[in-house]
Amino acid sequence: MRKKSKVSKKCLPAAEAIGGNEDFLSQILPHLPVKSLSRFKIVSKQWRALICDRQFSLSHACKNPSYSIPSRSSSTTLFLEISTSATTSETIFIAIQIKLYCIHNLATNQMKMIPLPKLYEDDPIVTCNLAFDLLASPYYKIVCVKNGGKLLGSRIIIYSSETGHWKDANIPTNRMSVKFAKGIYCQGAIYWVGNDFLSCYCFRFDVEAEKLRRVSMPEGCLRGVVYFRYFGEFNGRLHLVCSRYLTEEVFCIYELDKDTERWFVKYRVHMDFLTSLFPEIVVKGVYNDCQYAFSILCVVSGENDEDSFLIMTIPGKVISYYFKRTGIEVLSELPSLEKMKFQGSNAYPFVPTLYPL
Repeated sequence: MRKKSKVSKKCLPAAEAIGGNEDFLSQILPHLPVKSLSRFKIVSKQWRALICDRQFSLSHACKNPSYSIPSRSSSTTLFLEISTSATTSETIFIAIQIKLYCIHNLATNQMKMIPLPKLYEDDPIVTCNLAFDLLASPYYKIVCVKNGGKLLGSRIIIYSSETGHWKDANIPTNRMSVKFAKGIYCQGAIYWVGNDFLSCYCFRFDVEAEKLRRVSMPEGCLRGVVYFRYFGEFNGRLHLVCSRYLTEEVFCIYELDKDTERWFVKYRVHMDFLTSLFPEIVVKGVYNDCQYAFSILCVVSGENDEDSFLIMTIPGKVISYYFKRTGIEVLSELPSLEKMKFQGSNAYPFVPTLYPL
């Protein structure tokens, strides 16, 4: 027993030397997953300071591409939330509501409250998007769109974590009958899609250059009413699923070409294969026509087409649908809800980051 105690005392200085060697730690720690690093913050003050350092978070993102932020908006671990905090006085029973934006890093559980923009404070907020790519910049931006009415149109204002202030992007949108609702951040720009009674549209806003321009839509979505089944991004690829009718037996998944900025058909999904396995997908519509009850949560782009698949909800289940190989996997069971709506659901990949707020 005494012999072991002597050995442990001899090993202790060596362990302390390794654990206190910042050069050694800076070489080893960036290769570890975020979950482990979050736990290692309690080892010592030195470890905590190193892991919380902005330069370390950048080094970690570079050495772990699977953990880096692949240019997306609220699909990163920095979530943009609109929260309302209420304070109630028990004496006079008055509730005071203060609306704030909350930036929340789910990996580190850090939160930062950002006041609403005072610019055009009487105009209602239409949408907000978080623009953050750690490999491009250590700072994030919030792009907020306000509705100034028919005469003034939409106003785009931007918050920068570098300056800590909001500013007007000075984008003239008064002549555009555009509803900036569905916004996705991808490759340094925010894309919005929408439609009116005559046609659908897509706009691209370059966050750094602060320029807005129109992007062409797929040929199948140019005229008439269009239903947007899905609009999202994965690994820097932007995908769109839209259909003219809710009764379509085959629908296309479009991908935006980065160079030409034109949409092309990446995959096709055949509903007859799905309904043969899950007949509960077929439901009666308002006019007793057969519609399909499903909601697309995410288009997952693998290293090749054989590894790419669709995550979708159907009545009672979450399933994965592989495009190039015959295969459907039930990922989760859901409660059976009669009035569950199967359009407009949102889900985002979880990409952990150590970025300090």
